[in-house]
Amino acid sequence: MTAARTGQTADGTGPAATSGRDPQAGTDPRAGGGPPAGTDPAPETGFAVVGIACRFPGATGPEEFWRMLSEGRRGIRELTADQLTEAGADRARLADPALMPAAGILWDADRFDAAFFGYSARETAVMDPQQRMFLEAAWHALDDTGHDPERFPGTVGIFAGQTVGTHRTPDSSVFLGTSADLLMAADDKDFLPTRAAYQLGLTGPAFAVQSACSTSLVAVHVACRALAAGDCDLALAGGVSWSPWRRQGYLRRAGGVWSADGYVRCFDRDASGFVSGDGLGIVALRRLADALADGDRIHAVVKGSAVTNDGNDKLSYAAPGVAGQQAVIEAALRDAAVDPDTVGYVEAHGTATALGDAIEVTALTRAYRAAGATGRGRGRLGSVKANIGHTDAAAGVAGFIKAALMVRHGRIPPSPNGPFRPNPDIDFASSPFVPAEAGEDWPLACVPRRAAVSAFGVGGTNAHVILQEPPPPPPSAPARPWQLLTWSARDERALDEMAAAHARTLRGLRDEEFADYARTLAVGRRRFARRRAVVLRDRAHALTEAAFRTDAALRTGGGRADEVAFVFPGGGSQYPGMGRELYRDEPVFRQAVDTCLRLLPDRETARNLRAWWPSGSGEDAAPDADPDPRVAMPAVFITEVALARLLASCGVTPSVLTGHSLGEYAAAHLAGVLSLPDALALVSSRGELLSGIDNGAMLVVRAGALRLQSSLRDGVCLAVVNGPDACVLSGPAPGIEAACRRLTADGIACNVLPLATAAHSTLVEPVLGTFRDVVRGIALAPPGIPLISNVTGTADADFTDPEYWVDHLRNTVRFDLGLACLRDHDPRVLLEVGPGTTLTTLARTQGLDRGVTVMRHPLEERDDREVLLAALARAWEAGADLEPAALWPAPGPRVPAAPYPFAPTRHCPAPAATPDRTAGTGPWYGVAWQRDLEPEPETAGPDTDVTGHRWLLLHDGGPTADALHRELTARGAALTTVVPDTVAPQHGHDGAGGRTVPLDPRAADQYAKLVETAEGDPDLPLRIVSTWNGAPSHPACTPLSDLAGLARALTAPAAAVELCLVTRGALEITGSEDLDPWAALPVGAAGALRAELGEAVTVRVVDTDGRAADDPDGAQARALARGLLRELARPAAPGPVGLRAGRRWVRSFQPLRTPPAPRSTALREGGRYLVTGGTGGIGRLLAAHLLSRYHARVVLLGRDPDGVRATEAELTGLPGELLARSADITDAARTRDVLREALRRFGGLDGVVHAAGVPAGGLTQLLTPDAVSEAIAAKTTGTVTLFDALRATGAEPGFVLLFSSLAAFSQAPGLACYGAANAFLDTYAHAAARTPGPAVVAVNWDRWNGVGMGREGERRQRALTGRTPRGGLEPADAIAAFECCLGALSLGQVVVSALPPDTVALPSDTSAVSPGTDSIEGQPDSGDRHNDQSDGPGSALSGEESVVADAAAWSPLEHAVQRIWHDVLGNDEGIGLHDDFFALGGHSLAALQVVQRCQDSFGVDLSVKTVFLAPTVARLAAEVAALRDTSAPPGPDGPAPERKDPV
Repeated sequence: MTAARTGQTADGTGPAATSGRDPQAGTDPRAGGGPPAGTDPAPETGFAVVGIACRFPGATGPEEFWRMLSEGRRGIRELTADQLTEAGADRARLADPALMPAAGILWDADRFDAAFFGYSARETAVMDPQQRMFLEAAWHALDDTGHDPERFPGTVGIFAGQTVGTHRTPDSSVFLGTSADLLMAADDKDFLPTRAAYQLGLTGPAFAVQSACSTSLVAVHVACRALAAGDCDLALAGGVSWSPWRRQGYLRRAGGVWSADGYVRCFDRDASGFVSGDGLGIVALRRLADALADGDRIHAVVKGSAVTNDGNDKLSYAAPGVAGQQAVIEAALRDAAVDPDTVGYVEAHGTATALGDAIEVTALTRAYRAAGATGRGRGRLGSVKANIGHTDAAAGVAGFIKAALMVRHGRIPPSPNGPFRPNPDIDFASSPFVPAEAGEDWPLACVPRRAAVSAFGVGGTNAHVILQEPPPPPPSAPARPWQLLTWSARDERALDEMAAAHARTLRGLRDEEFADYARTLAVGRRRFARRRAVVLRDRAHALTEAAFRTDAALRTGGGRADEVAFVFPGGGSQYPGMGRELYRDEPVFRQAVDTCLRLLPDRETARNLRAWWPSGSGEDAAPDADPDPRVAMPAVFITEVALARLLASCGVTPSVLTGHSLGEYAAAHLAGVLSLPDALALVSSRGELLSGIDNGAMLVVRAGALRLQSSLRDGVCLAVVNGPDACVLSGPAPGIEAACRRLTADGIACNVLPLATAAHSTLVEPVLGTFRDVVRGIALAPPGIPLISNVTGTADADFTDPEYWVDHLRNTVRFDLGLACLRDHDPRVLLEVGPGTTLTTLARTQGLDRGVTVMRHPLEERDDREVLLAALARAWEAGADLEPAALWPAPGPRVPAAPYPFAPTRHCPAPAATPDRTAGTGPWYGVAWQRDLEPEPETAGPDTDVTGHRWLLLHDGGPTADALHRELTARGAALTTVVPDTVAPQHGHDGAGGRTVPLDPRAADQYAKLVETAEGDPDLPLRIVSTWNGAPSHPACTPLSDLAGLARALTAPAAAVELCLVTRGALEITGSEDLDPWAALPVGAAGALRAELGEAVTVRVVDTDGRAADDPDGAQARALARGLLRELARPAAPGPVGLRAGRRWVRSFQPLRTPPAPRSTALREGGRYLVTGGTGGIGRLLAAHLLSRYHARVVLLGRDPDGVRATEAELTGLPGELLARSADITDAARTRDVLREALRRFGGLDGVVHAAGVPAGGLTQLLTPDAVSEAIAAKTTGTVTLFDALRATGAEPGFVLLFSSLAAFSQAPGLACYGAANAFLDTYAHAAARTPGPAVVAVNWDRWNGVGMGREGERRQRALTGRTPRGGLEPADAIAAFECCLGALSLGQVVVSALPPDTVALPSDTSAVSPGTDSIEGQPDSGDRHNDQSDGPGSALSGEESVVADAAAWSPLEHAVQRIWHDVLGNDEGIGLHDDFFALGGHSLAALQVVQRCQDSFGVDLSVKTVFLAPTVARLAAEVAALRDTSAPPGPDGPAPERKDPV
C-alpha cells in the first residue's frame, strides 16, 4: 500500500499552500502528515463498506450523489407558490413575510413499486412513504454488494431508523383490535427494519435505532458492533427522513435554527441555521477480512466508532454539549487506534447555527489535541448539510456516505456556498481542521486516507466514526473467452432496462473485469422467474450494439416450470473433433471422458478413442470420424455421458429423459437403469456385434412410414420413424443402395448414415442371442427419472427386463412416439445432449420448439464453449439455477451491476378519518319534494335523443308502457320490447313496433341475451326502461326480479348503458298520488344497484302518480310517455325524480325548523306497547327502556324461540311487565293469536314499534326470488300482516312507529334488498296516514352505535377500511330521539341522522359505513376505494399479459368476488380470474377482510383457510357457490399448495 503512495514537495507546498492558509500547517493538510512511512499503528482490520444506496435531494444513487458533491451543487431548492399551495400552505402562510420557501425535496417519494414487493394498492397507500423508499433502497444496497441474501453464506442484519411519520393524520381507531388496525399501526418507525428484513429475507438482528439527528450514524455503529460480536455476517445500516410538511417551506425567526436565506452556511460568519431536507441512505457492512476473502468491492473501511450521550452537562435538553461531543470523538479515535494527525477530513454535524458550529469545532479541537494531534489546519472540515439540508434521521448516514466516497475517490469536494468567510467566533487558527472551500485532490500519501464523521442528536446522543480508504482490489483471475451473462427480473420491462444498464456499466469497466462482472451477475443477484442470458466473447463484444439482444422466440415462456428434457442422439452423429475443446477446457468433461475410457472393456477401442480426445494441448488435427460401430458407438456414448455430467456440474439436471437408438443407453445410465461400467459394457458389446454385420447400411429418408412400405423388400427394414416425413431404412447394402436409387428417382431426399452396420433390421437377428446373454449378465434397475422408450414411445416400459433391450436392438425405433410423449411432459427446455443438432430439428417438427443443442453442428465453426454456454443460457431462461463454481472455477473480485430497475407508481397516502364538519343543525330532517324550476336543456331536436340510442323496453302491459312503446315507435327508435312470458300472447308489437320478446322475469340468467341482441346499431348506447315494478298485482314480476337479471347482465357492459326504472305511486310527493308501497321497492334498491354497476351504467328512477290506468282516452298516458322521454334526455339525477301532472319534482332533505318533542300521550306510565323484532339489539334496548322508564307493559315478539327466552331472562327483574312470545311477523294467524293474548292480558295497546328484520340480501346480481322474499318479508309482508292483525283483533294503538333506515336512500353496494324493504316502510307510512286507524310514522334511522347491527357494522368498517365509521347515534341519544319521534307523527316520515342524509343519498366513496341500521344483525359493506377506475376485468396486469381473457367468460358470482378483492387489495391494474390472491399482495389479514365481506355479501360461512386453499377468484367463487348451492364454474382440481403467510 505504501509503495504506491507519494509524499509532498520538500518545502511543504501544494494545493493547500497556495490557498492563503497558515504556512505553519507544513505538509499538505489533505495528506495527513503524521509519522513516516511504515509507522502507521493501525493494522488492516475494521469493517468494510461493501454497498451503498441513497436518495438525496438532487441525486439518486452514490454515483449521482458524488457528482453533485464534487461539482459543488446544491439539492436545496426554492419552492414555487404553486408547489407551496399544492402542499397545503394557505394564503396566510404564503403572505407571511417570515416564510422561507426552501427545502431539500425528494419529489418522487410517493412513488413505489408495490407489485414488486407484493403489496396491494390499499396497503401501499396506508404505508409510510419513508418505509416504501427504504425497502427499495435496502434492495439496492444489497445489489451494490454483489451478494444475494438468499444465497449469502451467513446471516444479514439490519439497523435503521426514520423520522416520525407525517404522511397521514393518526387514526383514532388504531390499536382497537381489528385486522386493519394492525396494518395501519405497522407503518410506525418500529417496523422499518423488520419490514425490510421480511421483504428481503434477512435473518440476522433487525431492530430500530432512534436517536433523532444521529439516528443513522448510531445505526452504523450498532451494525459494526453486531458484526464484531458475530451476531451477523453482513449488516445494513442507515436511516430515512421524509415529510410532506417540508414542501410548505418554513417560517424563519431571528436567532432560531432555521436558515434566514435558504442556504446552509456551515462555520461561516453569515450562518443563520439549516434548511430541512428529505433523504435516505443505507450502507452495507462486513468484517474486513470476510470482505477481502470474498472479493467484495470495498468503498471504505470503518476503523473505529463510538456513541455517547451528553447527560445533563449542557445548557438544556435540546442544546449541544461540548463535553459529550469531545468524549465521543476521543472514544472513536481510541477504538480506531489511528494517529489523530492522519485524519485528513472531518464530516461535521454542521447545523450552521452560531452556537452549534462553535461548540462542535471546540469539541473537535479539544478531542484531537487530547488524542495527540499536533498539526494546525492539517485537515479539512465540511458538512453535507450545505448541499442537501438537514435530513434528520438520515443526516448521519448522509455524511458517512459522503466521507466514504471521498476516501475512495481521493478528492475533497468544494463548499457549495462560496465565497466562504470564517465565523470569527470559532478559533480555526489553533484547530487541526479548517473548513474546505474549493475542491481539492486528496493524493496518496504514506498512510491511508482517513476521514471522520460526526452526528449529534437532539437529546444528546452523539456518534463519531473513523473511515479509511479501501485496500487495493485483488487482481482479476485469468478468464477464458466467452462469458455467460445472466439476469432476471419480475417482468419484461425490467429485463429490458437491465440489458441497457449492462452496456452502461461495462463502459466503465476494464477488459479484465468482464468475467468478474459476469460471475457477480450470476452469484450476487436475486433470481426471478423472468430471465434472460447472453453469451459474449469479451467486453469489446459486449459493447457492440446487438450484444444484449436476445431471441424473443427463445424466451416466450411456455412449458412446465422445472421441466427440463435431455435427449441423446444415436449412432452416426459423431464427427471429427467432437468435444475436443471441451476436453481441453472443462475439467468435469475431461474427467468423465477419462473415466469412461478407463472402464471401457474393449481396450483396443479405448486406445483408438484416445486420439479423439488427446491429453496434450489438443492442437493436433482431429482424426476422421470412424464409422466402425466398435469405435463410433462408444465415442458417442462417452461424449453424451461427459456432457451430461458437465451440465449437472453447472446445475442443469433432467426431469425427463429419452434417447435415439444408441442414445437411449446414455439416457438409461442417467436414469439409474444402468451403472456406468455396465452401460459401457453393453455399448461396447452392441458396437462389436453390429460391427460384425457384413455389408450392412442405413439410409435416412425424408418420407413417412406409409410412403416407404414399397421400399421394404430385399431385406430392407424400417429401422426408425422419426416423424411424419423422416424415417431411416436399414438392411443389406445392395438393398439400401437400390432403395436409395428408387427414392431419389421419385424426388425423395435421402442420404446414407455414416455407420457401417444395419441396426434395427433382420441382419441383427443372428446376434440377438449373444446380446441377450450379455444383458442378462448385468444389473438393471427401475429408472429414477422418467425415461421414454424407443420401443413403446412411452415412459412405462419395463427397462429391467433383459428382453426389452434385445427388442430395442432389433425393433423399429419409434422416436416419433417418444417425441409425442415428451410433448405431453411439456418441458420448459429440451437439451440435445450429444453431437449435432438432428434431434432438436426433429423435435421442432412435432411442436417441441424449445429445443437447444449443447454441441455444435459438424459444419459450424463455433467454439465448443460458446455453444455450451448458449445451452446453459437457455436452461437458465427456462428456470434452471446454474452453479457458478463450474463456470468460474477461479473467482475474482465482485463487480456489481446497476441496481434493480423498479417500476414505481404514485401511491398517495390514504386520507385519515377526520371529524365531519358537514353536520347540519341537528339529527332531525324531513323528506321534502321540490318542483324543479330549471328550464329543460336545449336539445338538437325532439327525436335526436330517441334515435341516438338503442331501446329495450320491459313492458308490464300497462297504459304507460303502451304509450311509451307507441311514442318510441313513432319517433323511429330501434326498439326491442320485452314482456313477461305470461302476458306475451296479449301483445303484438312485432309489426310496426320493432321486436317483441317474451321473458320470464325470474330467469336472471336470460337478461344478458336480451342486452346482447337488442335491436339497432351496436355502436349506439343502450337505454333500458323497465316498468316491471314488482308489485303483487303483477304476479309474473316478482319483487326486484328485473333488477337482479339486469344487474347480472350489466356487470361488465361492452359500452355505456342507461337503465331507467319507472315506478307508479312509489313516492308521496304532492299528497294526491295513488300510493303503492310495493312500487317503492325498486326506488330503495336503485342506489345499491347504481353503486354496484359503477360508472359504466347510469341508473335512474322516475316515479309517476299511477293514475294513467284510469285514463279513458289515453291522453294522460301519452303525456306521461312524452314526459318520460324528456326526462331521459336530461342528465341523470342522483336520486329519484317524480313526474306529476307534467311537472318535474326532485327530492331533498330539509332540517326540521322545530325539532319534535316527546308526547306525553304517546309514552306514559304503565303504558302498553308491542315491540316486534324484540330479540334484536335495538328491540331489547327499547323494551328495557319502556320497562324501566315507564314501568310499561311490553309485548315482545321475536322469531327465534331461543332468542325470545334469552331476552325474557335478560329483562326479567326490570319494573313493568313483560310478555315475550315467539312469532314470525309474516305469519298472520300466529300474529293475531299473540295480539289477542296481549289484549286479554293488558286490555289494549297504546303503541306499536315495528323493528323486525332479517339479515339477508347481498349484491343485486346474485339475488334470487327466494332470497329477495326472505330479505324483505319482515318489513313488507310483515308490515301488512301486522296492520291486518291490528284491525282483525280490534286493537287501537295510539301510534305505530316503523323502524326504517337511511338505507332507503343509500348508494352503497349490497343493500338492494335492505334499501327496498325500508323504502316500502316509508311509503306504507304515508299510505296508512290516508286511511282510518292509528297514527303511523316511518323513521329513517342512522346507525345506533354499538347496538345490534350497528355494532357489527362498526366492527366491519374498522376491519375493512381502517377507519372509524362516521355518523351514528349513541344509544342514549337514540332512545331520546325515539321518544321525540312520537312528536312527529303528523309528518308520516322523519329522518334521524347525525350527518346530513345527502351524504348517504348522493354517490360517494363507498368506504362510508353502511347507512342506518335497525335490529337485524348483518349487512354488506363495500369497503374502501382509492381510485375512480372500473374494477371490472379487462385492464392489464403487465405489458405482455392480459389479466383476463374475456370478460364475458366471467360468471356474475366471479365478478362479485373480484369486486371484493379489488376493494380489499386496491389493485388498480386489474385482477384476473386465476390470479393468486397472495401474489397480488394479499396476506392473512387481508384474507380475513375478504372472508368478512363474502359473509356479508353472500351470506355464507367461510374461514380464512378457505382463501388459502382457494386463492383465485375462480376457485373462491366456486367455494361460495358450493356453499350457496348456486352454479359457478368449478375451480382447478386439487388443493392449492401450502403457502407461507406474508404477515
